[in-house]
Amino acid sequence: MKKLIMVAVVAALVTAERSAQANFIIGPTTVAFTPQTGTGNLDITYSVDLTAALYTYTYVLTPVLAGDYLTSFTIGGNASPLFTSTMAITQSGGGTGSVGSNSVGWTWLLSQDVATATVAFTSQYGPGANTFTVNDNGTDWGSPPAIPAPVPEASTTLAGALMILPLGIGAFRALRKERMA
Repeated sequence: MKKLIMVAVVAALVTAERSAQANFIIGPTTVAFTPQTGTGNLDITYSVDLTAALYTYTYVLTPVLAGDYLTSFTIGGNASPLFTSTMAITQSGGGTGSVGSNSVGWTWLLSQDVATATVAFTSQYGPGANTFTVNDNGTDWGSPPAIPAPVPEASTTLAGALMILPLGIGAFRALRKERMA
């Protein structure tokens, strides 16, 4: 009976941990950025969803001034690389998207007059804060600050795993005792 209770408790904790992961969502959150060169602000509305161990990152880019049209948007790069090994672009916002060795980016032609765009990609890696660059016809918005995206720190994940460790040890001992008897 003791064995059954221990197994049920461990199973309940594992199920609770997995269901908490399945509901992990960030956003939508809108952040306004001022340009490094030129005039006018840029609004970025971002969200991150987790479904079946795959994160979907979505960004809506909107220059505030009339007549500002998007020409490029890049996240990451040499100074602040991304984990791109599992990335796949899912929305291009009317532009051309590409995944590099340490960044992801989209480009638009000026003749397209793209005043707002929704771009997205999927990845197996969780969110963190990263730098970006957006250009339009005369304005350059860039990091810092990075696009904010909260992420559990490694120490938090480790602490959670260590809290469950005594239950696992207790269950293992109970199983061993029962087999020896």
